[in-house]
Order: sequence, then C-alpha cells, then structure tokens
Amino acid sequence: MEASRAELRPGGAVVISGGASGMGLALARRLVAEGTPVGVFDIASDGVAAALEVLAGGPGPARGFCVDVADEPAVDRAMTEAEEALGAIGGAVAAAGVRQTAIPDLDLSVEEWDRLYRVNVLGTFVFVRAAARRMSRTGGGSIVTVGSIVASHSRLGTTAYGATKAAVLRMTQGLALDLAPYGIRVNAVCPGPTLTPMIEEAVRNEGPRLIEEKVGGNLATGRPAIPLGRMAQPDEQAAAMAFLLSGEASFITGAALYVDGGLAVV
Repeated sequence: MEASRAELRPGGAVVISGGASGMGLALARRLVAEGTPVGVFDIASDGVAAALEVLAGGPGPARGFCVDVADEPAVDRAMTEAEEALGAIGGAVAAAGVRQTAIPDLDLSVEEWDRLYRVNVLGTFVFVRAAARRMSRTGGGSIVTVGSIVASHSRLGTTAYGATKAAVLRMTQGLALDLAPYGIRVNAVCPGPTLTPMIEEAVRNEGPRLIEEKVGGNLATGRPAIPLGRMAQPDEQAAAMAFLLSGEASFITGAALYVDGGLAVV
C-alpha cells in the first residue's frame, strides 16, 4: 500500500519559532545538516543573525525572520516569506517561550501572567496555525509544540508558567484532532531541566545552586532529584523533536513525549 503524505517525513521546509537559541537552534542545526530547509523565527534580531552564521554552509538552506510570535499579521507575513524563500512548509516547531521569574504567587503581577500567556500560549497558537494553514494546502505535515514537565507535575514557583504549558498540551491535543483530516500530525515534547540560555538566565537571577538543586533535588522545596543524574542537553531535546517530525512517528499524533531523565515518574 502506498504511504500517505502524512506518513512521510516533511518533504519541505521546517519553520522553528525560538529558533535562534537553545533547543530551537539545536534542532535547526540538526535539520540543516540533514539538508532540510529551515526558517528560524525569533524576536531577537541579533540572535537571528548569529543563528544564521552558525547554520551557514550546511547542506540545507536557512533563512531568518525577526518576529514576535504573538503578532499574527507579522507571523503570517514572515511565514509567506519563508514559503517563498524555502519552498512548501512541511514541518513546524513552536519552541519560543519565556519562563516565570522567581516571584512568589502572592506577589506575581498580572503583567507577568500576561507576558507568559502571550508568548507561551497565544504565540504558540498563532505560529502553528499559520504553518498549518499552509500545510493544509500542500498535503499535510508535522507540528511539534513544546510543553514542560511542570505542565503536569507542579513545582514551587511555577504556577503561571505551568498553567501556560498545560494549556499548550491541551492545545496540542485539540489541534491533533482538528488537523488530522488534512494529514497534519501535532505532538508535544515536554522537556525536563535542560541546559539552555533560559536556565543560564535563571542561574544569574536565582544563584548557581539552582542547577545543583534541579539535578540533585531539594527536600525543602519538594523538588525531586533527576533519576538519570544530570540535566539534558539541547541536542537531546532536538532529537525528540526531529523524531516527531519524521516519518518514524507516522502514526503518532496528540501525544506528549517527556524528555526529562525520568523526572516525571518520581
């Protein structure tokens, strides 16, 4: 029996929000090395420029787009430009996100909630919908969202962030159902603690013991230790994303893949 379009690896470009750093950049590097055209979407213009320098010379072409993922008209324009420059879009990864600052819930401002929701939830929806609209016209594809272990396993000081990531997981399930008739699969990767610029920022703000506590646990705050005894590398999250994009995951949709060193089962 001939394979359907949805069973094949995306035959076109892959667009990545938050693609200028961390997991998004790790995935872009992997895909470009495999010859896949990649569109790097990020709000930081200097980050986009630096990412394109890193990606230059690979078998796959790369283009950069400086855009706020929650700005729907800007995302739509950039998606059109990506399609014109790179060809039909076959994959999209919504890796753009912001973390909650270390503020107790009783002091957390409405502005902070709005910032987290705007980027993590609204930005994810705007970005993946813009990509899905194009995939629906070209025979399907694969979408990967980025959740978090705190979407389903609460930690102190992550109420707002965890709520946004729980919303991303619910969104992923709903999109998987709605987009299946178009041959579009939608799945989520749920990272545990990963050595990204976001963690580096947290260490600067909250202290160098933060990484030690994430790995070894902290009984005072109820934080369990990571069973595998270390934090993830961005490349390990990128590998999970690449799998969900690929034809190897041809019958997987609406799933959440935890890449957390076993932390979710503690």
